[in-house]
Amino acid sequence: MMGKIINFIMTSRKASSFFMKAFMKFLAVVLKYLPLLDLVSLNLYSSQRINPIISKLIFL
Repeated sequence: MMGKIINFIMTSRKASSFFMKAFMKFLAVVLKYLPLLDLVSLNLYSSQRINPIISKLIFL
């Protein structure tokens, strides 16, 4: 199923351009909110109560 979708994106120029536009918008949003996410993750890491939970989630 996933291969079919990827194949469709690769073959159809319209679909791939749409996909690229969506991806660029997503990247723009991520870059826009990256400092905010950075601050949130730093706050989470600095608080020792949540730190073990995060490390457990990361190393699952």
